[in-house]
Amino acid sequence: MEITKNLLSELTGLDRRTIKKRLDGLQPIGRKGLADAFDSSEALKRIYAPMAAAACGLDPRAEKARLDKLRGDHQALVNAEKAKVLAPVSVTAKIIADIAVNTRAKVLGIPSKIAAILPAELRADVFKDCERLVKEILSDLAAYVPEIPDQDPAE
Repeated sequence: MEITKNLLSELTGLDRRTIKKRLDGLQPIGRKGLADAFDSSEALKRIYAPMAAAACGLDPRAEKARLDKLRGDHQALVNAEKAKVLAPVSVTAKIIADIAVNTRAKVLGIPSKIAAILPAELRADVFKDCERLVKEILSDLAAYVPEIPDQDPAE
C-alpha cells in the first residue's frame, strides 16, 4: 500500500520532520498528487525501528558509538601489529614458552651449583634437599592456572 509522509505523520502521531528524517534514504515507489508515496510496510519499519530498539533497552546512538569504538579499536590493533609495535598472540605465546623452558632448565641446575661449593660431607644431603624443593616449586608453578577476570569488550 502506498502512503505519504503526511498520512504517516497523522497515523503515527509523530512530527512530519521526524517521519522525513526516519524515511531518509528510502526510495519512494510513486507519487500521490505532489507528495512522494512510500511502501507502507517499509516506511513503518523505518519509523518504528528506533522505538523498538529503545523498548528493548538499546539506545541506537549509544549502540552505534559502541560499535564504532570497537571497530576503531580493532583497526588500531591491526595497525599496531602491521607496524610491529604489537606482537601477535601466537608469537607472544611462543616467547613466553621459550622463557619458561629456559628458566626451568636453569632452576633445575641450582642444586648442582650449590652442592659444588659445599664441603664434601654436606653435599649429598644438601643436594637432595635442594633438588626436592626445586622440583616441588616447579610442580606448583606447572599446576598454577591463573584466574582470568571477565572483562567488558568495550573497555
